[in-house]
Amino acid sequence: MPSLEGCKNPDGSMNWEKYDELRKKEREEDRAKGKICRLCGQFIIFERGYPDTCQDCKNLDKDREIQHPNSVRCPKCGHHWRVGDDDDYELYNEGTHDVTCVSCDHEFEVETHVSYSFTSPERVKEEESEEEKEEEDGEAAQ
Repeated sequence: MPSLEGCKNPDGSMNWEKYDELRKKEREEDRAKGKICRLCGQFIIFERGYPDTCQDCKNLDKDREIQHPNSVRCPKCGHHWRVGDDDDYELYNEGTHDVTCVSCDHEFEVETHVSYSFTSPERVKEEESEEEKEEEDGEAAQ
């Protein structure tokens, strides 16, 4: 990831355009080295040193039912596309959706599974009461 310090304007404010440009260049280099999938941009655990696709994207070419984190595949012609690229965000909602392939006009159903994860902050330590402090002080004196 580009250094935020290297993307500051002379007045100290962030130059987000420069940051985005450096980040895009870095992603292109990662894609060329096989660190990220050339189709979907997911990280590839065992990079090969050349442009490659992740296992999820390789599965798009298989004939069986598949699941993919951000793409839909037409069961008739095999054309696949990223969800949301066509400004149809309905597929992000949990449930079954009717879809028409933009390549062959085949109509089919896609099932969306949504998962959430929540992170809570560290527990707050309670302050000791005056009584507990006095007990500790009394035990330390003995």
